[in-house]
Amino acid sequence: MPQQHRISFAFAGALLAAMATAADGAPSRFRIEVRDDGVYGITYEALAAAGLQGQPAAGLLAVHHRGDPVPIWVEDGGDGRFGPGDRLELMGRRLTGTTSSSDPHSPTNVYVLDVPTALSEGARRPARMRDPSRTEGTKAAANPPLVAHRHLEHDELLLRFAGRHEEGEELWYWAKLTQIDAEPFRQTLDLSDLDPAGSRPLDIRLRLRGWSRPARPEAGMADHRVEVTFDGRQLGAGEWNNLDGSYDLVLPSLTAAEVTPGPHELAVRVPKRIGADGNPLVDVAVIDWIGLVYPRQARLRAERDRFELDDDAARLRLAAPGRRSVILYGDGGTRQVGRRDGSDGFAFEPLAGRGFEAVADGLLLQPAGLTLDTPSTLATTDHRADYLVVTPPALRSAVEPLLELRRSQGLAVETVDIQDVYDEFNHGIPHPQALRAFLSHAWHSWRRPAPRFVLLVGDASWDTGEQPDQARYPDAAYQPGHGTAFAQVDSTPYPADRRADPNLRPPPSYSTQDGDAPRRQLRGGG
Repeated sequence: MPQQHRISFAFAGALLAAMATAADGAPSRFRIEVRDDGVYGITYEALAAAGLQGQPAAGLLAVHHRGDPVPIWVEDGGDGRFGPGDRLELMGRRLTGTTSSSDPHSPTNVYVLDVPTALSEGARRPARMRDPSRTEGTKAAANPPLVAHRHLEHDELLLRFAGRHEEGEELWYWAKLTQIDAEPFRQTLDLSDLDPAGSRPLDIRLRLRGWSRPARPEAGMADHRVEVTFDGRQLGAGEWNNLDGSYDLVLPSLTAAEVTPGPHELAVRVPKRIGADGNPLVDVAVIDWIGLVYPRQARLRAERDRFELDDDAARLRLAAPGRRSVILYGDGGTRQVGRRDGSDGFAFEPLAGRGFEAVADGLLLQPAGLTLDTPSTLATTDHRADYLVVTPPALRSAVEPLLELRRSQGLAVETVDIQDVYDEFNHGIPHPQALRAFLSHAWHSWRRPAPRFVLLVGDASWDTGEQPDQARYPDAAYQPGHGTAFAQVDSTPYPADRRADPNLRPPPSYSTQDGDAPRRQLRGGG
C-alpha cells in the first residue's frame, strides 16, 4: 500500500475516534433531586446545562436509587443518541421516614443518573420501562373497580416528647387540640372523584398523639379523648393514654351511597371532661395526619393523577375530557400510551399491575435539582487527619482562619465537602445517617492515628422544609435563628471506651452572613 494511503487511513481512523469521543463525551454522574411522588422528565438541555458533555449513547443511560436500578424511558428520536430535543422519564418518590410518611431530617430524595461511555464487562444492561401493549393476552375482566388512597398531612408543629426517643420518630404535627378551644379543628375533604356506585365504603383514619400529661391519673378515665363529626353529624370518638404513644382512630365506615361526590367537612374536637375532684381535666392532643380510602371514578382530576385498582384487570378506560394524550406509568416499570376511546376517554390494555401514575399531554414533573457529581474518595482508606472538618462549600472560606490555626498547632487538617459525604455514604441523599457512616469509616478505616477532633459547619435549623422564618415552633420547642448556633452530635460511631473517643466538641454552625464568627471564637468573643 502506498505511504500516502496509509497516512490517509490513519488520519481517517483518528478522525473517527475523535468524533466518537466528542459524541460520547466523558463518563459522568448526576444527582436528580425529587420532593414529590410522580413521573419526572429530564431533558438533554437540562443535563447539558448541568454539565453533560457530548451526546452519549441512549442505551447506556442508567438510573439508580440507593444502589438499586430504576427503570427509565428514553426518548432519543430513534437515532440511539441522547442529544438535543431528547429526554428521559422516571417515576420518582419523595423521601419517607422509618415510621413517618415524610423523613424528619430531609425533604429531598435523590436518584443517581450514570452516563458511561461504554458498558463495563459483565455489567447488566440499564433498566428500562416496558410497554405492556406489545405483549399478547389478557388476565382478568375489564372495567375494574378503582380505589383512592389519600393521605392528608401538614407539618406545622415541631414537637419532641419527653421519654424514650426512637430512630425515625415523628417530629412534626398538624394541629393542636385542647378542651378550651372555641372551635374544633376542621378539614375539608375533597371527594369529588368518589364513585357513589362503588362497592367499597369510605374509610377514614386519624393519627393522633397526646401532649398533656395529667399530674395524677383519673381512675376509669383515659388521658385523652376526641370526638369527630362528618358534615356536622357525629361519626365517632376515641380515647387513649399517653403510654400508648401515637393513637390511630379508625372511624366507622360510610357506604359510598351515603356520600355524594364533592367537598365534605371533617371536624375534630377535645370535649370538656370533669375529674373526680370536680375540676375540668386538662387535655391537649395533636393531629398528625388523616387517611382516606374510598372507591373512585375512572376520571382524571388534573394533568397528573394517581390510580389504583382493587383487583387485576385486563383493560382500563380513563375519562379525560379536553386532553390530547394520556400516558400510564405503572409501579412495576411499565409505560403505556392510551388509545383514544370515544370523544373524552383513553383506553389501556392489557394492564400490568395495580398502581399507576397517569400523565396528560406530556406534563411531566421537573426535578427540584439537577447537579453534576464531583468524584471524591472519602470511602477509600488513603486518608488521615487529626482535625476533620465537614462543611458546605459556601462556608469553607469562613472557617479557613480557624483551620490555619490548627495547622500551625501541628494538627493534620482535612476539609470535607458535606455533599461528598452524602454521595459516598448515602447515595447522594442528604441525611444524618450519611455523616454517621462517614465518621465511622474515618475512625475505623483511615490511616492511623484516627481523627481526634471533628468540626461540623453549617446553617442550623430544625425545619427540613427550609422555612425557618415561619413561627411554627411552640415555646417548648427549639427556636431557630441565624448566625452562630451550637448542636451536640447525638450519635457517634466511636467505641464505648471514652479513652478511645475523639474530642467531639459541640460544633459551631455558621451562616454566610456571619463569616467573622470563627475569628471571634479565636479571640474568645463567642
